[in-house]
Amino acid sequence: MILGMSYTVVLWCGCSVYVSCNPATGIAHSRIVEVRGAACPVRRHEVGTRLWLWELLPDTRRRIEAIVTDSLRQPDQP
Repeated sequence: MILGMSYTVVLWCGCSVYVSCNPATGIAHSRIVEVRGAACPVRRHEVGTRLWLWELLPDTRRRIEAIVTDSLRQPDQP
């Protein structure tokens, strides 16, 4: 079975990351920022920068803030 050797991932911030895999194992060995998102708030996401694996994960802090804000909002009164 031949696995894909590379692919592109779009991050939560809009940046596009090129992921290169070992052709024999299919395990990703490098992740490079290919295109920076127009409104990306992360300074480290410059084109050509290598990313750590955990940097591909969604930004859960933003999600938690949204949940807290929604739960603190007063319900609309009829």
